[in-house]
Amino acid sequence: VGFNVHKKPFDDKRVRLAISMSLDRDAFPKILRRREHPAFSFIPDGMSSYTPVDPPKYDPVAARKLLADAGYPDGKGFPSIQILYPSREDSRLVMEAIQDQLKRNLNLQFELTNQEFKVYMNTLHRDPPPIFVANWGADFPDPETFASVFVSHNSNNHTLWTDPVYDKLVSQAEAELDPVKRIKLYQQADHLLCAEEAAVAVTYNATQNTMVKPWIKGVKANRIDVMYLKDAEIDKQWTENKSSNGAL
Repeated sequence: VGFNVHKKPFDDKRVRLAISMSLDRDAFPKILRRREHPAFSFIPDGMSSYTPVDPPKYDPVAARKLLADAGYPDGKGFPSIQILYPSREDSRLVMEAIQDQLKRNLNLQFELTNQEFKVYMNTLHRDPPPIFVANWGADFPDPETFASVFVSHNSNNHTLWTDPVYDKLVSQAEAELDPVKRIKLYQQADHLLCAEEAAVAVTYNATQNTMVKPWIKGVKANRIDVMYLKDAEIDKQWTENKSSNGAL
């Protein structure tokens, strides 16, 4: 879930964090049933040994207090707002769950609106709405491909959130050769993005289900979801044994 931090009421980070803390991430894998992983950090856990540090937690009580502190006790006075999402069945299921959770946990009523993908992307680039859903996939297996999305000059940063500290942390991480120090810099940047400023409320990491025949060897999964077949081969012994038994 992304927020246009220049548009009310999401210019107040207490509102953004309240929404993030009111979302039960465990619900999404149960809805989609593809073994998705609940997520609280924009950089996926396990990406080049990355592990998030102190991410925001699901805490409706604390979320309601934050919302009250922002001037919307029990959701009173909160403006009527639509959440934009792309026209996909899985997105619709997730959005209906988010809509329900925000109503139950914060007493906020959001309307849902969807657009065909090209129109949706044009809307995000032209004039991002106050709140929307989006996703990001790795171009290469490294935290940089996620962290760089929210630096000030990145055109894919549809939240329009900018922070010089974040920019500096990502820049330092990109130049750091020590892998341990590098991960720590990305942890600080991700914590600032998701836990302190809550420019986005990350919900889950998607999965890809792939069927591989038992006589195919050398096909391996990877974190950028690209199928490399250069090491794939047919297990001739397996096929010969099954063929002789009349099972193939």
